[in-house]
Amino acid sequence: MTFPSLRITGLLLLFIIMAGCSGESTSDYTNTTNVRERENVVAGLVYGYTGKTLSMVTGEKSSLLQIFTSIDSGQYAITNYSSETVVKETIFYASFTDKSHLYSVWSGVPTPLADVTITFNQLGTINPSHVAVSPDNFAARANINPITDLAYWYWLYDNQQSPYYYYLTSVFLFFKDRYFLPEQDAVHDYPSPELLQLFNGIQVKLTADASGFSLISNATGKTLCTATFAQFPICN
Repeated sequence: MTFPSLRITGLLLLFIIMAGCSGESTSDYTNTTNVRERENVVAGLVYGYTGKTLSMVTGEKSSLLQIFTSIDSGQYAITNYSSETVVKETIFYASFTDKSHLYSVWSGVPTPLADVTITFNQLGTINPSHVAVSPDNFAARANINPITDLAYWYWLYDNQQSPYYYYLTSVFLFFKDRYFLPEQDAVHDYPSPELLQLFNGIQVKLTADASGFSLISNATGKTLCTATFAQFPICN
């Protein structure tokens, strides 16, 4: 003879054990987290887009793409990116709801196998609130920001006569000297607090013909300086 209370207790214990052994996802009423092992992963951070809403990130030279973009944090991960050992000068770009874009050019190595963690802050939402990759390799990181974007347009203006990193270095030195920034790689390094603070305060506005740019104060809307790529790094 089996007592009903013992049967119920046994079923509860079995449910708890099964829930604890899944190991792949955890959830409550407000958060859902999924962890999956993925192949050929490129990840990064989109930043420096004050006043805009991120929509998605796209990368070239990819097949069977699966893209995870957090519109809240700017983190993203692209899986099944490429089977190439080293990917050279690949364009990545972030799209915003106002139909504008920020560009970056990446030369690196995708992480062959990585755990991609996707967190949703509310059940049923489409866009994750947090995206993380482990291991987070320097060579597999492709950040997108106003520096990488300006270097991209400078690179195009010069008909790509030199490697993209030549233009990236020139653009970073321009901001470093003007705003006393610490040394960093705008594509591969996560941004320093000084760099994040800078792009909270200013925006880079490309000219209509993409031949130059202006620096605009976010606080006042005033133009701080204007430059052409032909005379870069002069900005008056």
